[in-house]
Amino acid sequence: MDNYVLVLRNDPYISESLKYNELTGRIDIVKILWWNDEICKLDDDARTYYYYYCERYYGLCSENCMDKALRIEAKNRAYHPICEYLEELKWDGQERIRYVLQRYMGADASDFVYEVMKHFLMEALSRIYRPGCKADEMLCLVGQQGAGKSTFFRFLVLNDDWFSDDLRNLGDNKIYEHLRGHWIIEMPGMVATISARNNEEIKSFLTRQKDTYRDPYAKYAEDRKRQCLFAGSANTRQFIPFDRTGARRFLPIAIDSSKAEKHILDDEKEA
Repeated sequence: MDNYVLVLRNDPYISESLKYNELTGRIDIVKILWWNDEICKLDDDARTYYYYYCERYYGLCSENCMDKALRIEAKNRAYHPICEYLEELKWDGQERIRYVLQRYMGADASDFVYEVMKHFLMEALSRIYRPGCKADEMLCLVGQQGAGKSTFFRFLVLNDDWFSDDLRNLGDNKIYEHLRGHWIIEMPGMVATISARNNEEIKSFLTRQKDTYRDPYAKYAEDRKRQCLFAGSANTRQFIPFDRTGARRFLPIAIDSSKAEKHILDDEKEA
């Protein structure tokens, strides 16, 4: 395995081509090589090319050793795409949090709306910089269909790859794999159909700070600290059932697109 590591670190062509993505838990190819024309994940095809290169030019013929060396080299050059993006941003001095829901979604210009929005964004940042931290409240936008609720959450994460609105079934065996790689996950259908029966299930799901599961083909299960935050949307205000213990995890904000200063779908670049 040492020889593979030496090649991956010193070969002028493939050196510095791998990084471990701390958001997705996957290995990324971050250098343009002869088989890829953009940054991409290390998949079976790319792995085959690495093996072919090492065998042809260095006479190395152990797939097992190569796989371990690929992971070692990538882990040594780990990065977090969201952290890197955020740390490159410079604030222009304009306040946006207080007015963003009012301007684009037609929410009330109240202190409550401002505090909920600020709290949601602070939890989102905390989950990235302190994975697994407590973040069990869910911002829920309540308003008519077509108001741009999902679009609003998608814009918040800055990159479409970091957003998902496809988490609808908590009983899915692959649900924990779906959490990785996303920053904000919207649960539209789930929130719209909350009942007393599944209310406890949803509350328990939101409260978890880590998930333990085994990746496909992996030998051992691992604890995965959550980096994502959950958001919800509903068309009516009656989506939260009566709960004697309270419903603090759901933070509903009423929106009305007819009162928005600018509809979020009118100009995606400005939004």
